[in-house]
Amino acid sequence: MADDIYKADERRLLEAWFEDTSLAIEDEGLLAEQGFDHDPCEAYTLLDAWVGAFAVRDIQARLPNCGICREDGVVLTRPIQKNRRSKKVAGLARFLFRINWADSGPGMSWPADYHLVWLPGFRVGLGRGSEVKRDAAAR
Repeated sequence: MADDIYKADERRLLEAWFEDTSLAIEDEGLLAEQGFDHDPCEAYTLLDAWVGAFAVRDIQARLPNCGICREDGVVLTRPIQKNRRSKKVAGLARFLFRINWADSGPGMSWPADYHLVWLPGFRVGLGRGSEVKRDAAAR
């Protein structure tokens, strides 16, 4: 395993996701501390959402996002994380294609970008889609 590439917490979460094992209580707390504190939907888990966000953290500013205007400012549906991944794995996300799932009327748009991400130390690729809501990853 590439111990020098990932932080201990990152490596533990990635291993749990790739091996499809249950999270320890402290790892569930770690996800909650990073803003993954509720199941996003039935289609994927908190860990799926974390892995998807982790995989594209360095390119997230280029991904589709939606803002909601309120009196106190704009709230994004996918907050932009400020901390970047290690430079050893940065830039390994490759754009595949974009589909707009709801181009049905004026002002209606639901774009989704799909990327292939290579994470060193694991023997499988990671496919992931980014919509204007939280990210998710698939093996």
